[in-house]
Amino acid sequence: MRRSVRSEDCVIRATPPPRLGARVYVLFLDESGSARAPIAEALMRHIAPWHEATGAGWVPSHVRPEIKDVLEEAGVHTTGLRARGLAQVALDEVELVVAFVPDEGRLRVPSQARRIAWNLPDPLSSPADERLDACRAARDEIERRIKLLVEELG
Repeated sequence: MRRSVRSEDCVIRATPPPRLGARVYVLFLDESGSARAPIAEALMRHIAPWHEATGAGWVPSHVRPEIKDVLEEAGVHTTGLRARGLAQVALDEVELVVAFVPDEGRLRVPSQARRIAWNLPDPLSSPADERLDACRAARDEIERRIKLLVEELG
């Protein structure tokens, strides 16, 4: 039986978690793979390097310089960080998909992986003079959520 639980702006499908303490392959997914997904990928690798993390976009673009800047100012490495499309992800190996969408109903991924929807605005949609602060706020909120996720995953 599957049901969804809403907590804050997160929607979590009530399915068994991946193997506790084992490596979990997490896909972070957003529209273009240029902001939230790469922030999450870099933070997950920084916070929980024993898990595998990949960021991707439905319509991939490129990782914006502001994203790399706010990660690096927090001491997070950005080497190799890039926007990917779903075709560049081994979807059959993904165990958890975290998508930056308003609700789970919009989460369309060709994978049998467990799914989580995080409703978090795209910081790149902020006005130019507010964009860097919006990127910092997104980084901080994604970091908070990843720490909770890592506690759950082990």
